Amino acid sequence: MKNNVPIILLAGGSSSRMRGTDKLLKKINGVSLLRNRALVCLEATHGEVFITIPPNHPERVAQISDLPVSIVLTKGSNLGLSHSIKKGLLKISNPEVMLLLADLIKLSTEDLLNIFKISETTDSDIVRGINEDGVAGHPVLVRNAVLKELKNLSGEFGANSILKKYIESTTFVKLPNNNATFDLDTPEDWDAWQND
Repeated sequence: MKNNVPIILLAGGSSSRMRGTDKLLKKINGVSLLRNRALVCLEATHGEVFITIPPNHPERVAQISDLPVSIVLTKGSNLGLSHSIKKGLLKISNPEVMLLLADLIKLSTEDLLNIFKISETTDSDIVRGINEDGVAGHPVLVRNAVLKELKNLSGEFGANSILKKYIESTTFVKLPNNNATFDLDTPEDWDAWQND
């Protein structure tokens, strides 16, 4: 069942390890990874879906321009993930929000809905996906004090340090296989995955 919580899809990276190829434009069943991830988000919530994208990436924008999402332009990939998160959160007035990295290729609508479902049963500041080995990943639903701190991120303090600070107030949700953490960073990773 869909939730009403907004989602920020973090697509502000530079794909630097892809050596000239933008991994968010790589195709999965004929659809770009970025569009695929946006559709997963739209299927999981009635809330607004925000997508952070660096400037001068018209190809990324073109992949999602016909979808009911809000594009948030960052000031550049060089400023890092914390900047991308903060830019997205500046658009949020809701008391809770889900954060999701756009390159986590295996996360499904069902995974997102599972996080939402668990969040309705706990008042934890964070509800976060983990893989079957217990490694924390995404999605990350944040609320309360965490949300306020993330909105005030600066260059010196990354999001991970804030998430670690609230580990005692985090509910971890085990997602199937390695869905919460699996990404593809290099051309070799993509080739191996597509030939698997």
